[in-house]
Amino acid sequence: MQPKVTVVIPIYDTEKYLADCLNSVINQTLENIEIICVEDGSTDNSKKILAEYEKADSRIRVIWHTNNMGVGLARKHGVLAARGQYIMCLDSDDELFPHACETAYTAIEKYKTDVLEFGVKAVDTAGKEKIIDWLETEPMERTEADNLVYLWLQGKLKNWMVWKKIYRSDLCKQVFREMEDLHISMAEDAYLFCVLGYYARSVSVISEQLYLYRWGVGVSTTLHTIQFVSLEIFKKMLEEKDSLDAITRFINNKPDKEGYKSFIQILHDDWLHLAVTLWQGKLTEEDQDEGFLLLIRKWGLEETAKGLRWLINTQQNNAQKEKGRLETELEQTKNNLAISITQQNEVQKEKERLESELDQTKNDLAFSITQQNEAQKEKERMETELDRTKNDLEVVKQRALEAELKIKAVETGLSFRLGRAVTYIPRKLLGRP
Repeated sequence: MQPKVTVVIPIYDTEKYLADCLNSVINQTLENIEIICVEDGSTDNSKKILAEYEKADSRIRVIWHTNNMGVGLARKHGVLAARGQYIMCLDSDDELFPHACETAYTAIEKYKTDVLEFGVKAVDTAGKEKIIDWLETEPMERTEADNLVYLWLQGKLKNWMVWKKIYRSDLCKQVFREMEDLHISMAEDAYLFCVLGYYARSVSVISEQLYLYRWGVGVSTTLHTIQFVSLEIFKKMLEEKDSLDAITRFINNKPDKEGYKSFIQILHDDWLHLAVTLWQGKLTEEDQDEGFLLLIRKWGLEETAKGLRWLINTQQNNAQKEKGRLETELEQTKNNLAISITQQNEVQKEKERLESELDQTKNDLAFSITQQNEAQKEKERMETELDRTKNDLEVVKQRALEAELKIKAVETGLSFRLGRAVTYIPRKLLGRP
């Protein structure tokens, strides 16, 4: 039975990640797959690891290279040996998510396209997720085009990474047959995309993340994590020029080569600028002379001179921008300082106002306490006086009462004597006492 998907894995000196890579493929939810590993002359334990997996799983087929031929040729030999209905590519330091083959197969069958692109999750060497702009995926329904390169130029396709897609097998083989047998390890994805774009007529994109990409492991991403590179790595980076030349030769044989001019110019400028930037910034002082000779041999004296002029102009522009930024920052700092001084003065004034207010409050409080003390004394004096008045009043009341009693006594005695006097004569006449 024909495998639904063939996964092609070029392998070279990746013993640290190879077991994880192979495990991610043999444990796919889609079991009807073929796994073609191209062992490209590794110098570490990759061969031994691969041999053990080959014995353990009959779906694994190994193509052994005696000498290192580069990832481009390794991948080509794997693709041309594939028997699957569709083909996916996997780097040996990366992994597929468990449902990758099944999801990709189901989607490309649904949309009936030549190529289907899917989402990627990037992690650094510590396993922490990393957001990378050029790996972002925007879903796209089935889209037909005369050339997929034009879709890339229009921004509808975001990148050309070979391992980010699943391909119709017959188309993929046609593309690799057209490609030259070059020993290149850099920019082979761009070369493949250029040829693929010429022959493919339909593409779709899904957002599901099916591929785990280890950023910082390969040569290209290592450049971002180390201060200097060796001449060997620099030489590998210069292989981008070989890819550019191969793309140019392919296009020059096609009737619609004019449509590729802007694409080739973009690649030319990007890769030339990267080459001179690496030479100037990533080689040690001891390696720069030999690195310059490598640069000239690969790009030629005229193109190297153009690249250096661009580098000088770019650095001057960057220096001018940095100068402008620093001047703006200085001016802002001055303004902030002036504002700060003004604020300090205002704070000082406010402090003095508050201190004055506090002193006034203290004075008012002292005065208030004095007033309270005087009021308390006055209260006590008045209470004493009131008590004395009450006592005096009681004395007066007592004396008044005594006087009233005396008056009553006098009145009683007087009335009696007056009565006796008035009735004296009648009593005598009547013979009474």
